[in-house]
Amino acid sequence: MKYIGIDLGKSNFVAAFPQEKGYRTITYKNDTKGIETFLAQLDKSSITVF
Repeated sequence: MKYIGIDLGKSNFVAAFPQEKGYRTITYKNDTKGIETFLAQLDKSSITVF
């Protein structure tokens, strides 16, 4: 199971994906395309925390 942290902002959001050592962060636009891009990177064992 993976836990993915999300920091929401008005124009963008940052997702923190766990890695072997620490986390990798990716910034997405807070719009339909950005959300779709983020969701496409998730697998079924991911849990998101806002």
